[in-house]
This record gives sequence, C-alpha cells and structure tokens, in this order.
Amino acid sequence: MAPNEEAAAQWEHTAEADFKAMEVLLEADVPREVVAFHAQQWIEKLLEGIIAFGGDDPPRTHDLNLLLELTVPGTVDADLASFARQLTPYAVLARYPGLQSDLDEETCRRLVSHARRIASWASSRLHPG
Repeated sequence: MAPNEEAAAQWEHTAEADFKAMEVLLEADVPREVVAFHAQQWIEKLLEGIIAFGGDDPPRTHDLNLLLELTVPGTVDADLASFARQLTPYAVLARYPGLQSDLDEETCRRLVSHARRIASWASSRLHPG
C-alpha cells in the first residue's frame, strides 16, 4: 500500500466512528446538533482522506467547502457545495454553550441525507473503478 493509500485508509477508519455515532444518535434522545456534529465530522474526515490520498496533508479546518475545493480540480458540484455549506456550522454549534440552534428533526434528517450524498461521492473518489 502506497503512503497516500495508507493515510486515506486511516482517515476513512476515523470517519467511520463519526458515521456510527451519527447513526446511533439519530434515533436517540440527544440534542439534534450532536447528530449534525457527527455528520459534519464524518464528511470532514472523508474529505481529508481524499486530500491525503492525493499525497497532500489536509489543512486543519472545519470548513467543508474549503476541503471540498481541495479535492476537486476545477469547479465543485453546486449541490455538494450547498450540502457542505449547510453542514459546516455544526462543527462548532454542538460543542459550545449558547450556540445551539434548536435544530428540528426534519432539518437534522435533511443534513444527514446531505452528508450521505457527500459520503457517496467521497467514496467514489477514494475507491475509483
């Protein structure tokens, strides 16, 4: 396994923990921001894995749009960019008192759906062919 494939696999493994947490918490009685946090973290780590796969060190950022731009030469798909923009704030909203947004269940599930769409795209980049 080449170093970039090994690094990408490590990022994917780390992302899997956030995916599992998101899945369990989606059906649990927890603040929905916590679910959205794990959805954002899942995608952040997958995008960092794509960057690592390409041989670069991912920047230390929670900005999913920046990470997405670093994975795609040229123009980023508008839907993916929109989904990333909606997920990005949840990297911090659940972590600090007073920033919670009273996220409703419908919006939370929509954010999870957006994360799944980005993850599907990311998987095709990490496992081409």
